[in-house]
Amino acid sequence: MQHLRRLQVKGQSWGEIEGHPRLEQINKLQTLSDVKAGKWMEGCLGNLTNLRKLGIRLSTEADAEVWYESIANLVCLQSLTVVALGKELETIGLSVPPLSHLLRLSKLRLQVKLEKLPESTEFPTNLSKLILSDSCLEQDPLATLEKLKNLRILRLYGSFEGVEMACSAQGFPRLESLHLQFLPQLEEWRVEEGAMPSLLHLKIKNCRRLNQLPGGLQHLTSLKKLELWEMADEFKERLREDGGDDWHKIRHIPSIHTWQ
Repeated sequence: MQHLRRLQVKGQSWGEIEGHPRLEQINKLQTLSDVKAGKWMEGCLGNLTNLRKLGIRLSTEADAEVWYESIANLVCLQSLTVVALGKELETIGLSVPPLSHLLRLSKLRLQVKLEKLPESTEFPTNLSKLILSDSCLEQDPLATLEKLKNLRILRLYGSFEGVEMACSAQGFPRLESLHLQFLPQLEEWRVEEGAMPSLLHLKIKNCRRLNQLPGGLQHLTSLKKLELWEMADEFKERLREDGGDDWHKIRHIPSIHTWQ
């Protein structure tokens, strides 16, 4: 198996590896996905230095500590997924170690409760796709993420518990696709002129306290598609073509879809 390139551990055991397999001897392994963290990682995961894609599931704080130590050596990573499984991690917030040394990492998915986001300088410089799920952040994540110069795709799913978000001028210079989903407390989203100049696709779903679309959308001449799912009736009423208060913000968008 020394020439194995891809290993997916999946099934009823949630990808659990028993014992202490000598995975470090499969030194050409490039993909390791759907695997549950455990003692096997100690002295093993960090030695898989040719990994391009890693998907790992954490269930305890101890798992997180070993993962933090192991990730430092995986300098070839291009895609990283970290998912929290256990109840222990549902009640505490984890921190994310600095990932700026992972120069090839372009895709990052974190489905974990976070204490806070890393600083923008701690993200990989080439990060182009970021998915944050169930992060329960209290501070506006856009204030940090808008500084990521190469970010093209951003998905925020249940990742913010505050009432206000904002995109400043020159923020998200290369962002092309933005999804905001299940942000139950969000009431106001501000977009300054000059923000998100490359945005093509905007999707907002189940943000039922959001009062209205930001006025800055009318300046997004690149925007080609707007999707609105499960929004409040008052919100949708403002977007009516025949007299809605917010129609002028979106009338330039070629494709507009609204679903109940």
